[in-house]
Amino acid sequence: MSMRKTLIFFVNDQKFELENVDPDLTLVSFLRSKGLTGAKVGCLEGVCGSCTVVIGKWNHNHKNAKYISANACLLPIFWLDLCFVITVEGIGNPEKMHPVQERLSRGHGSQCGYCSPGFVMAMYALLRNNPYPEENEIRQALKGNLCRCTGYRPIIEAFNTFSSKNKSICTGCPGQVNGQCCQIKSSPSDFVKDGLTDIYEQGLTKWKDFQKYDPTQELVFPPELIQTIEKLQNEEIFSLQTKHTTIYCPKTLKYVKNILQKLSTGSKIYHVSSGQALRFDLAKSKNTDPSVWISYNKCEEMRRVELKEEQILIGAALSLSEVREALARSEQKEKLKNLIWLLDEYSSIHVGNVATWTGSLLSAFGDFPALALALNLKIYIQNFDTDEISILKVGNDFFDTYKTKITGNTIITHAVIDLKEVEVTRAAKFDPELRSLINLVEVECTNGKNRIALNGFEKFPILVENVKIDDLEKELKKLGIPEEKLEGLPSLVNMAKQEKKKEEGHFETLQLFQPIDNKDGHYGSVGRPLAHQYADRHTTGDARYVEDLKIPDLLHLALVLSEEAHAEIVNVDTSEALKLKGVVAYVDINDIPTKGTNVPGTHPMSIPPEDTPIFADKLVISYGQTIGAIIAETPEIARKAAKLVKVEYKKLKPIVTIQDAVEAKSYFTVEPIVLKQGEDPDDKFKDCAHVVEGKVYLQGQQHAYMEPQSAICVPEESGEWTIHTATQSGANAQLHAAVILGIGKHKINVRVKRLGGGFGGKAGTQCGRARNVALIAANKLKRPVSCVLTRYEDMVNTGGRHPALGYYKLGCDTSGKLIAGKFEAYVNGGYSQDCTLWVLGAVVATGDGTFHVPNIKYTGYACKTNTASNTAMRGFGQPQAIFIMEYAMDKLARKAGILPEKMRELNHAVEGQTRIDGHTILNDVLSKCWEECKKLADYKKLRVEIDEFNQNSTTRKRGLAMTASRFGLLHGKTFEQAFVLVQIYLDGTVGISIGGAEMGQGLNIKCLQVASQALNLPIDKITMIEVATDKTANVPVTGGSQGADIHGHAIKKACDQLMSKIGPLRKELQEKSWEDVVAEAYNRCIPLSAGVHGQFPREEVGGPSDGALYHTTGAVCTVVEIDITTGEHWLKSVDIVMDTGNSLNPAIDIGQIEGGFMQMYGHMTMEQVLWDDQGRLMTDSFRNYRLPTVSHVPDNFRVMLLKNPNTYPGAVYSSKGIGEPPLLLGASAFFAVKDAISSLAKNWPEEAYINNIEPPLTPYKVRKACDELKK
Repeated sequence: MSMRKTLIFFVNDQKFELENVDPDLTLVSFLRSKGLTGAKVGCLEGVCGSCTVVIGKWNHNHKNAKYISANACLLPIFWLDLCFVITVEGIGNPEKMHPVQERLSRGHGSQCGYCSPGFVMAMYALLRNNPYPEENEIRQALKGNLCRCTGYRPIIEAFNTFSSKNKSICTGCPGQVNGQCCQIKSSPSDFVKDGLTDIYEQGLTKWKDFQKYDPTQELVFPPELIQTIEKLQNEEIFSLQTKHTTIYCPKTLKYVKNILQKLSTGSKIYHVSSGQALRFDLAKSKNTDPSVWISYNKCEEMRRVELKEEQILIGAALSLSEVREALARSEQKEKLKNLIWLLDEYSSIHVGNVATWTGSLLSAFGDFPALALALNLKIYIQNFDTDEISILKVGNDFFDTYKTKITGNTIITHAVIDLKEVEVTRAAKFDPELRSLINLVEVECTNGKNRIALNGFEKFPILVENVKIDDLEKELKKLGIPEEKLEGLPSLVNMAKQEKKKEEGHFETLQLFQPIDNKDGHYGSVGRPLAHQYADRHTTGDARYVEDLKIPDLLHLALVLSEEAHAEIVNVDTSEALKLKGVVAYVDINDIPTKGTNVPGTHPMSIPPEDTPIFADKLVISYGQTIGAIIAETPEIARKAAKLVKVEYKKLKPIVTIQDAVEAKSYFTVEPIVLKQGEDPDDKFKDCAHVVEGKVYLQGQQHAYMEPQSAICVPEESGEWTIHTATQSGANAQLHAAVILGIGKHKINVRVKRLGGGFGGKAGTQCGRARNVALIAANKLKRPVSCVLTRYEDMVNTGGRHPALGYYKLGCDTSGKLIAGKFEAYVNGGYSQDCTLWVLGAVVATGDGTFHVPNIKYTGYACKTNTASNTAMRGFGQPQAIFIMEYAMDKLARKAGILPEKMRELNHAVEGQTRIDGHTILNDVLSKCWEECKKLADYKKLRVEIDEFNQNSTTRKRGLAMTASRFGLLHGKTFEQAFVLVQIYLDGTVGISIGGAEMGQGLNIKCLQVASQALNLPIDKITMIEVATDKTANVPVTGGSQGADIHGHAIKKACDQLMSKIGPLRKELQEKSWEDVVAEAYNRCIPLSAGVHGQFPREEVGGPSDGALYHTTGAVCTVVEIDITTGEHWLKSVDIVMDTGNSLNPAIDIGQIEGGFMQMYGHMTMEQVLWDDQGRLMTDSFRNYRLPTVSHVPDNFRVMLLKNPNTYPGAVYSSKGIGEPPLLLGASAFFAVKDAISSLAKNWPEEAYINNIEPPLTPYKVRKACDELKK
């Protein structure tokens, strides 16, 4: 028996021949060990897509290669034998980008950049097989990739340029209307309302300037690998072996018996198809026993497809994608189209390209088990002990009994789909409550009988025979299915009855912004829509994040986390963990230096001052709290060992919810925060014609930054430290590191190159969850230590946006004018204070939203619970405040019989009025944004069209909502200062150091543009240098939407200081080049460097001493469509007008607007943080926590930057901050859906569900509200 024991594959242009490699090593770990760090590790479960690569497989019979996308984090390395792996680095680099990389980077489709390589490779895989895809095929290819920054619009726009629609029109146009390209449209009014093009420039990207895509120039399958494959055609078995795992991959089934005879009695044998699921399960388990895998991914018999007129044979090693292809090629594909649709609904094409139908079937989870059950799939199994071949049919008892029949050395070899009696198929897949995936497949037969299979209602799929689909609920009740489990069934049935049409891509975008008018001879770039500074590095995989850094002698750390929410720690046993080969040490609270502290936030200069412990101290107070950590030679070993640490607990009763905290009087402060304006509202409600009161609960929200918390701590000479960390506040990280070790800050240099997203989650203490433990470990071991949290660790160990429970009472007069309001808000701070009191202060201080309430009182309570400590998140309390107020306003408007948007317009506060916090509204144009938004959306016409649509449509309804946002900037003198260092080098280039962190928000490119303008230099002569606390000390946290204000002001001040001396010399030597001027300045000892402390100006330019100096405002008109039979909804159009002053960079600002809107949209419609009654987090992974994808982007997404300079005298080139304000507009989606539901009835009782519906608007909630109103 010939057996090859060398793993052979190519990665890009490099050949690898490996022996004794760990067979269950993942591809992503291998790639990263070889320096190919473009494949990121965002989730380790094949959901985020940041690790996407392309795999090429050579077909010996057809003499061609097929390319698929795959998740490198799931793929076991043995699966890649004789494959061609293509990574993002292999198709281009910043100097010579592939067209996919170029269009994504220059088309503004990359912000933090962590997800960008994955998107690039997903699109690249599609183009390798289909050079001119349809737009809907592009969406399908991208749905397995997540982005938290961009809102997806620029990604889709960039990639739609490759669509078949654009094959013959320049390089392509993503925003086509009526089949025309944007470069050749006949008149500006094709896109834009009359008159706007006289004022605004349209379109951030000129696609005609890009290189054309030529599919003939792609990488070829390596000829050397083809030769190797041809030589190995007669090989029998491929095998890999290490101490713990042996894998055999037989070429045909006849060799399997030989393998089994070789194995010793008692060997733990796993028969696998791809090995992907087994590796995933074992990685999560505590199992370290040796095992043997027999993988059939190369087995010829199990990879066959046979298409006959009335049956389809599918080999057991075929992937779900290959099964889908087989159905689509069948002569019966018309009657199978709904089953093809169901397979297309699989969560990720990258996973489906590798996951096999057998693995899916035997898991009993997902779509294929229901499909197999409805089709009565005929499965052929072979027993290698007896040589017996038998047939199993997937019937009602299959999932209960198959383990007794497919056991030991019995495997599935293939299956047959019998189509002889199939007449019609139906399918549906639904997620009524976001964590309760259910599906249905019905097969109607020619003899009048039918089979309906359902999954997600019980442990195993259910089969119901010869029952009409409309009678399913009655039948399932007979089977004892609880009513609460059947809540989503009506939606599922209704969806199954709908025809599944292949929808053509419909995507229109528009960006309007003020054109710049640079004077001749001036190089300044302020106002230009330039790409992100690192965009080319993002899309080529060249950008390095903390985890990508290569540090000599580096160890890796994994956290040991609490499995209880509230308990005493009785004992911690690390003995089994420390026995594992490669484990170096365990650390906990006892390893903190004597002069150090376990609670660094108690230092008076900590931002914020707070009480979060690094390690649990004899008591755990939250599920997922850090108890200790394992340090090992690799991350994989550390994580495996951490699972072997045994912790004994004495359980205590946890406080989980806000209601629990209120009952237990568990608060962070003795007294609540109270603000009021005008008279006591209780005395004024009697003057109101209409009053509403009630409560609304707003769930928490995960930051879902793509790069998890990460840090590398490197001990240097003489007690000094270099710390690489993903933080929004290098200064705070430096302070905390110093007090943890009990040394001076001057001994510590914190370096931050970039962040893979932040959104507030890396602003304060929570970025220390990785860094602080790694620091203590590195100090103990005197070696560099890296800690990169897994997605699970990140989600259970850190908190997010504070859940809020709001009580409201709001009243108006007969015209709709507000008179009085009384509000109470309770926020869930979690187990430690973090910045909860600051967040609560923001909730109360902005509780009036965008409105003027003459008599208002707002009371806020900070609740302490045994859940993860919540922290800063984009909007910082204002999303909660805005939503509670808007919720009350919407309800009041409907009670008063006034359109909600009319009610809002009537009550908007205006410039000069006073807010609840006592500050005057300054530099504010909300009313102008509102009016311009109505024009952009053509509001009046839109309202009429929606009313007509709703009158004529029976199952679909549309709704409209207009809301506004008002965000005050800046945030107080302490946070309004920055130190910058501007250095002109002798060759005329310029380096700038700031303390602000680039996390995707475009801070660096805006700072470069300010410097370019102030120095009058081409921007390519200037660069931003990474954050380092040894250059720029004591800089406030990067957040609050004011980074460009404070750093831009300081940079301008430094440049002006330099040019005060160089400027006159430049005039004197006006015939000389800039480089000559710099050389002469040096010779005359004129300073070429300036270190400047910049304090954003207030009183000195006529501003107030405290409170907001200006307000960034905006308005949105959102239209949605709902299916009243299923509860699904779609964003039809979103029109946003935002006042950003004179934008420093329209592309960056519009990107922030779109991304912010979609982030809040997710919060309103799908994202939810759920705990069980014991305080265990249930939404603990991207698999369990739903995020918006490319599928959720509006059909029409239009954004206009209002032409309106910031008149505040201290503003940086008349600009305004933008990061958080547009997030508040995403709440409009909630009210638009509510508006669509409301179209079903003119009146309803106070207790109606629609009156109390809360976010997220799950399909079940929407359908429940619709059903009630239809009655």
